Amino acid sequence: MSFFVLMAQAIAVQAVPTTIYPQGPKTFNEQFSTWNAGPDATDQVTPLHRWRTIDKSGSASMFNHATLVSDAAFSLQPGPYLAITATKGADGQWRSGYASTKFSFKQLRGYFEFDANLPVCTKGAWPGLWMLPTEASFLWPRYGEIDLAETVGDGRIYQTIHSIVLGTPGSFASSAPCTRGWHTYGVLWRKSTISFYVDRKLTNTVATPADFTSPMYLIMDLAMGGAWAGTPTVTRESMLVRRVSAWGEQ
Repeated sequence: MSFFVLMAQAIAVQAVPTTIYPQGPKTFNEQFSTWNAGPDATDQVTPLHRWRTIDKSGSASMFNHATLVSDAAFSLQPGPYLAITATKGADGQWRSGYASTKFSFKQLRGYFEFDANLPVCTKGAWPGLWMLPTEASFLWPRYGEIDLAETVGDGRIYQTIHSIVLGTPGSFASSAPCTRGWHTYGVLWRKSTISFYVDRKLTNTVATPADFTSPMYLIMDLAMGGAWAGTPTVTRESMLVRRVSAWGEQ
């Protein structure tokens, strides 16, 4: 085997960094000095907002959750950071916030990161920092889903990929302190591997499923209740986000 073939193979098999230092210019960077958001029904809205505040189908509710989407859930706070606040109304209905970059930013592979403060030990609170493909499909999870961080009040951070090729989700859960605090949640998406990070330290690596071929957009939301999270024990809760960033292929 020639030297050049050996070198090509060595380059093809990239080592997964145990500590991530994103390289190159950022392809997306949101630090919430302003909140450019709105309920854009299509990508033809003028002016088009950076953040779309309805879910992927334009529904008033968050996918299968009973939580209703409300633009009133978002507020900029000194720091600066964005607060997404879920509130239980007098009618017993939860209202909270969902925001995505579906019409403003998408990317195939690279490093993606949220800097957030999540309610990891609030029973029934279900915050999510995640990504979905722009390729249309009614057969979820064709083209994949990446969950950088989810919690359901059990003191654990769940990082997951969903794939129709896998058939079952590939998930990793790590314990988290039950005190509120800022942490970064990242994913390094490469052609061969998908690696998760908390505070830029490697938590898990899985092989990239074959159907991960569509660019993905960024999502942040706070649902309340549901089969996984259970019945909330509070009537108000917030998740905080102070930065969302992306870099090209690493």
